[in-house]
Amino acid sequence: MKNIILALMILCGMAIGSANAQVIFSDDFEVYPIMNPITASNFAGTTGGNAWVPTNEAANASRTFASGLFGVTQGWISNVDGSGLISPGITVDSNYNYMFNFMAAGDSSTGPKALNIEYDVMVGTDAASAVTIIGGPLTGIAYSAGTPVPPATTADYTSKPEHMFHIPFTTGTIGAGHKVFTKIIHTGTAEGFGDVWFIIDDVSVEKMQSAQAPILVSPADEAVDVGVAPTFSWESPVAGTPSSLTLTYGTDPNADTGTTVVLAGDATEYTVPANLAFNTEFAWKVTATTGGNNYDSAVFSFTTAPELPVIDPATPPSVLVNAGETATTSVAAINPLTGDATGLNYQWFGPNGLIAEATDATVTVENVQQGNGTEGEYYCKVTVAATGANANSGTAYIQSKQIVGHWPLDTNATDIIGGNSGIIEGDPNFVTEAVMGDGAVELGGSPAQIHVPTAGLHMNSYTVSIWEYSPDNGNAGYIVASGDPDGFETFYARRKDATANYTIRTGNNGFSTIASTREQWHLITISFDGATGLAAVYIDGVLFYGTYAPSIMPAMDEFIYIGGRKTHPEADDSRYFIGKLDDLRLYNYALDKYEVAQLYVNGSGEGMCVEYPAYDLTGPEGTPDCEVNILDFALIANAWMDNNFVYPQE
Repeated sequence: MKNIILALMILCGMAIGSANAQVIFSDDFEVYPIMNPITASNFAGTTGGNAWVPTNEAANASRTFASGLFGVTQGWISNVDGSGLISPGITVDSNYNYMFNFMAAGDSSTGPKALNIEYDVMVGTDAASAVTIIGGPLTGIAYSAGTPVPPATTADYTSKPEHMFHIPFTTGTIGAGHKVFTKIIHTGTAEGFGDVWFIIDDVSVEKMQSAQAPILVSPADEAVDVGVAPTFSWESPVAGTPSSLTLTYGTDPNADTGTTVVLAGDATEYTVPANLAFNTEFAWKVTATTGGNNYDSAVFSFTTAPELPVIDPATPPSVLVNAGETATTSVAAINPLTGDATGLNYQWFGPNGLIAEATDATVTVENVQQGNGTEGEYYCKVTVAATGANANSGTAYIQSKQIVGHWPLDTNATDIIGGNSGIIEGDPNFVTEAVMGDGAVELGGSPAQIHVPTAGLHMNSYTVSIWEYSPDNGNAGYIVASGDPDGFETFYARRKDATANYTIRTGNNGFSTIASTREQWHLITISFDGATGLAAVYIDGVLFYGTYAPSIMPAMDEFIYIGGRKTHPEADDSRYFIGKLDDLRLYNYALDKYEVAQLYVNGSGEGMCVEYPAYDLTGPEGTPDCEVNILDFALIANAWMDNNFVYPQE
């Protein structure tokens, strides 16, 4: 067997234009069970045969995990140096161009990190005897989110494309029974970085097309909701203009049969003369004829729109405004006849029914506030003007910023604001020792906790606040939580082991160890702004940390759990809280630092300085006192007209 490398170029962290390529192998790791470890036999058991082979099958060396980072729904992870994956054998043709793609990234809860990695493309009858065809193994670096990389110091590696590797390779003569095997391994931390998990996802191999073939443009591959009278367009072959072109389109997925149209060699588009069927999948290709030889383009598929207008399911978006402000929301729809938004009529409906004057894609609601009929559900009926076919959009919820739940926990779990009263599990005690109101709930561990429902609250942003008192007993239970522990919870706060510290997490923002005394009441406040992606944690009214995490914040669960979390191993009583909790509050927006401070001082009875003013220079004790007054003016006046400027002398 002879393998010849004709070209090799390694491209990392950028999009590669391979739309006219054929994917011959791909894996996003979502079909496998979440396991630790996951072995070659586990992979083979899922796929029924030829499968991934981990280089190390020990626990934490080979895992499948619902990461949530960079848009990775589920991937393969490891934190053991030298661990990696070898792909199943992939059938390829001799003397052809291919592209090997994969995502490699780091996952760190303690700041930006980086990993050294090796990768290779090999050919052989099996992985053990296969030899490299790219001069490998080649080396690279897999970064975690937030890692700036000179000279691109503005890159923060928060999106999946920034973590993609693209390795072109060319096969030589492929012997009988020989296949391509790919390998990806992490070899240790890079550039002095500390411990970090390694993530692999979206591995694929693409077969690139001949330079003699046309390059398809539109409709794009796998396009949906295409108008029933499409215009096919393509680019001329890179090698030059052919003598003629043949367009083939129809329902044959390989475009080997169907309607054929012979065109001039320099043609680059064609519009179908009669409407195609609604809601049907079609395939198309363009074949170039040069010197008596035919060269096929890639085969693209597309699906025509249904007869009804196609409404973007992400529209109209919900809107949150300050009380009394104006809110607007819009719907996006496609006319199946035209393939765009022309020829559509709109009619909006709100909490009070038909909104007669709202007849375009956007609805405007003025003076949004509780009690005046402006808050609630809005949707739009979209109609194709030419046929009368219509469909309703999804629902947008328009509301003002407000407290949506308040559980004083004085003598019960009643919600005195929104009617979402808590469900009591076990036998907690309600005691009179409290910060706010007339009482608090005292929890004694398993199985005592309270589940507070959040259904119907329509929150993209939130603030949750609760007072906590922990006895000096070493308990490490959950104070408040929401979300699924099998992935990344929306948020949680708990006592850390037997220490006096808190561990608080928001989505995948990592663990934060916050020093805090026991046998004393503390206010924990956690907020998330869905518009900006800013998550923040406050202890006793003081901001402990704020971090941006728009892509890794899971939706809030159907409950907020007080004194525990969603699931608990039956014997793990340490997950339940021991101590007293008081005055849980839930807001549908992220409170600012002044509002959070107000919550704290209302309970503590003592004022606090949220932020020292710029001109607060002194106070009665000779140090800044959080207000600008006559003392600060006197300090400035005392130095009035002081001048240390030196002028030139003659």
